[in-house]
Amino acid sequence: MCERKDNRICVSRDFTQGVKKFIDFATSQHRFMNLDKIKCPCIICHNVPYTELDIVKHHLYKFDFVEEYWFWDKHGEKLINDDNTFFGVDDSNNNFSGGACSYREMVIDAMAPNLNNARILNIKSEYRIPEQSYDAIFQLINDVLPEDNNMVGRLYESKKLFQALGINSQKILPDVLSCPLRKKHYFPLTLRLKRLYASQATTASMGWHSENHGHDVGVMCYPSDSKSWKHIDKSHSSFAAEVRNVRLGLSTDRFAPHGAFGKQYSSCLIIITLYNFPPSMCMKEPYMFLTALVPGPSNPKHIIDVFLQLVVAELEYLWEEGVVTYDISLKRNFHLRASLMWTISDFPAYAMLFGWSRVGKLACRHCGKHTQAFRLKNGKNISWFNCHRRFIEVNQPYRKDKNKFKKNREVIEGPPPSKNGVQTLKEIEQLGLVKVTKLNVGDVNKRCGDNGWKKAYFGIYHI
Repeated sequence: MCERKDNRICVSRDFTQGVKKFIDFATSQHRFMNLDKIKCPCIICHNVPYTELDIVKHHLYKFDFVEEYWFWDKHGEKLINDDNTFFGVDDSNNNFSGGACSYREMVIDAMAPNLNNARILNIKSEYRIPEQSYDAIFQLINDVLPEDNNMVGRLYESKKLFQALGINSQKILPDVLSCPLRKKHYFPLTLRLKRLYASQATTASMGWHSENHGHDVGVMCYPSDSKSWKHIDKSHSSFAAEVRNVRLGLSTDRFAPHGAFGKQYSSCLIIITLYNFPPSMCMKEPYMFLTALVPGPSNPKHIIDVFLQLVVAELEYLWEEGVVTYDISLKRNFHLRASLMWTISDFPAYAMLFGWSRVGKLACRHCGKHTQAFRLKNGKNISWFNCHRRFIEVNQPYRKDKNKFKKNREVIEGPPPSKNGVQTLKEIEQLGLVKVTKLNVGDVNKRCGDNGWKKAYFGIYHI
């Protein structure tokens, strides 16, 4: 792509023509579009969100194309088929395609002759060494070594070494209308998933979930034994047929970086967990991927959807399109897809993610409008005492017990009707709720009344 600005510090004519050529090509590839939107290839969006054409042009004129995006593969451009081409991607340019560009050689090319710097940076991460201590250690090492050594001088220089490995974070500035004072750090997931198959240490364990582990049928010893896992396998047989496809879980929570006695400040983490691994690996720190960090100082609450946009867009791409990945154990490429199985969070984070009220009589999502919660006479607090009895079996003695629960009260009725995902989304649509990324969301959603929902659901649903 040509230079964006000319000698007058204006957008050059060649760049304008190049943008027009790109837009014309991208809009001709309908399979890579979402209705009338295309993926924005600017430095900020990084080919993740689907965006309207006028906004894409504005972003390109203002920010330029993402670095080294010469081959428009995210918008449907394909190379001529040859011996090194697979799924429209040239393996000779693929960092994980084996041969001269194997993963090990890529690391050596990026880090050598600075492998010792990489080892010390790994030690810093493992033992949580503060930045000032890290810089002091490097200063001491440089004082001992000869003047022409390759050691860096401080943490900033160490981090720059890893840019060649493509493990940078992206600082995303949200839309001024939605969240003017916040930015987030986004850590793309796709490359980290591909690296799992580029290492002999992890690729052998990625199919563990599909193996026979010898326990009794019907006994849940691992998430792969659950009904939801089996339901996805049944509903999407093509996805389940490739055992190397990745199963993911999303969790979010807030934490205080300054501790309990420090400054009143909390940040929000969004973490992706892998369930392909055995239990001894899947909950270990190296395989719990920090995907987004939302700085404070306060709780983002329902506007967390603004910061989830890139996460959702990347997960949708991994589900619908997938990426070509090199499996080092088989020495060949395959098409990797990923599925978000579920989310894990405490009750406040659950309300923040899904927009369901966590206070008042409607706090229980299972009961909803069929709640039997009541207000205590003296304390005036909401209580759900005795509400659980309608969920137990019909012949259970507790249903007829008039002494241990509410006095002189038998429970005859059954549990409230359950809803699947399609019914839940239909309910939200009928209420007229809108997503928090829309204009005037507060006024619109308030007019929908007190029904338990606070916003339209922003996540992904495919079942």
